[in-house]
Amino acid sequence: MRPFFRNILGWTILVLDLVLVGAIGFAMMERPPISSKVVINASDVKDRQDLHRILKEKMGFPADYAGNLDALWTELTSAQYCGKVDIEIENEDDLVHNPGIGEEYARELIGLLSEAPVECGKAEPTVFRSKKSSV
Repeated sequence: MRPFFRNILGWTILVLDLVLVGAIGFAMMERPPISSKVVINASDVKDRQDLHRILKEKMGFPADYAGNLDALWTELTSAQYCGKVDIEIENEDDLVHNPGIGEEYARELIGLLSEAPVECGKAEPTVFRSKKSSV
């Protein structure tokens, strides 16, 4: 093989290697640190989509977060969040009685927030709390 083509082949392999390593490194990169306490005011939540948008923003969930209870469970029980975050829902009654969310969905969410710490090895569901409205 001529030296010119050998150099091009060598550079091509090097560039592809750097691109591949960079892509893998980026995919494995840890997300930025999150606050140890996240407060969601249920009075500010319009519907399910808005609820998951707020959770995604405040928790720093990845761009591909699906915005449903299964995806929330997956995130909360992942190594990134498991046992490290306290989610407090203020005005819980507003969440339960919000027609854009639905009572059953709200109760499933509250149950999920209570069960996630247990799944993470906590003896009691103390990490994720919900706070009833003081009104």
